[in-house]
Amino acid sequence: MSAQLKALLSKLESAPNDLDLINDVAMAYYQNPEWVSDDEDLKLFERAYNTKKTVKTTNNLAWQLYFEYGNAERSLQILNECLALHPSSHFPYNQVGYIQLNLENYEEALKYLKLAEAKSNSRDIVNNIGVAYFYLGKYDEAKYCFVKASNLNDNENISLYNLAVT
Repeated sequence: MSAQLKALLSKLESAPNDLDLINDVAMAYYQNPEWVSDDEDLKLFERAYNTKKTVKTTNNLAWQLYFEYGNAERSLQILNECLALHPSSHFPYNQVGYIQLNLENYEEALKYLKLAEAKSNSRDIVNNIGVAYFYLGKYDEAKYCFVKASNLNDNENISLYNLAVT
């Protein structure tokens, strides 16, 4: 265990309900998976969520549940709680759209990805809108999105590849 983690855990012992501190410790575990031995990251994200349901705590837990533990159903349930808070951030909308895309619910994915795009014009969001259009057989719309996304920091050429396939 690192000195950084020991210091964070010590602070958490003296302030067990400090939401920012719980999130900081959870993120420290998440960013240093070698420190995790018993799902400490997930337990802390759960603890933050159970302490107070905010955009940050709901989104962080939902992210962890889906991307690290593969639990789409619970992640979507928590993300719906997050969206009920009317977040100004694009992250929760993008995450719902991404999960729906992977579940092959393309119309539903488009709905949330477009909400995310209205808040942030990122390559990932625009590319995923193109993917949804592609699977819906709307190739002109998909092509438009892939061209647009390829001009938005497409370092891995993912959008250009998708454009070529389209």
